[in-house]
Amino acid sequence: MRLCVRKTCSKNARFIHESASRLHRLIENFLIFSQIELIASESKRIETPLSAPPVRVHECVPPIAKAVAERHRRPGDLQLLLSPAELLAPEDNFKKILEELIDNAFKFSEKEP
Repeated sequence: MRLCVRKTCSKNARFIHESASRLHRLIENFLIFSQIELIASESKRIETPLSAPPVRVHECVPPIAKAVAERHRRPGDLQLLLSPAELLAPEDNFKKILEELIDNAFKFSEKEP
């Protein structure tokens, strides 16, 4: 009886944690999308502090892509071909957008045989 209760509690806790993680991601996405919409509607240039270095795209992509591939249990399907590139944009926003694009690529593609 106790084992059954523990398994049920563990299963419920895992479900709650996964649901909370999804909700957290949705809220982050909404906030970033709102920021982008605000900038677009006001026709303002994205302001970055002059002291902020440009985002090195080729350094940001691999760890994010690998994490997303692992989350989808498809690390073998990940193929990256990157060239050095820099971007003048808020790094946090870029990383979030990048994560969403890669996540969608895994969601809407088939696993390699």
